[in-house]
Amino acid sequence: AGYLDSWVVWPFYWFAQGILFCALFAIGHDCGHGSFSNSNKLNDVVGHILHSSILVPYHAWRTSHKLHHANHAHADNDETWRPVSETTYRSMSNLSRMFRYTAPFPL
Repeated sequence: AGYLDSWVVWPFYWFAQGILFCALFAIGHDCGHGSFSNSNKLNDVVGHILHSSILVPYHAWRTSHKLHHANHAHADNDETWRPVSETTYRSMSNLSRMFRYTAPFPL
């Protein structure tokens, strides 16, 4: 069991854990859309358990996600994707432009 504590093994574990977390989120996402089961209650219970296991608040996410779908790609109302005007974009530094589209959080 000592070989499992090697620093070489950890990146493989992190990769596998990331894949698992993505899978748990994807199933929870299907629950939020009501496509996991015909039962709304089962969708909510499974979605809550799965999203809680990856520290995503299921009901708050589901509400926000429904708003996102209702306003998808709308420049003013989509809360997930917020475009910037051309004027604002041109005034941004190159570093800000790069991070605008690569950072895992909104700028």
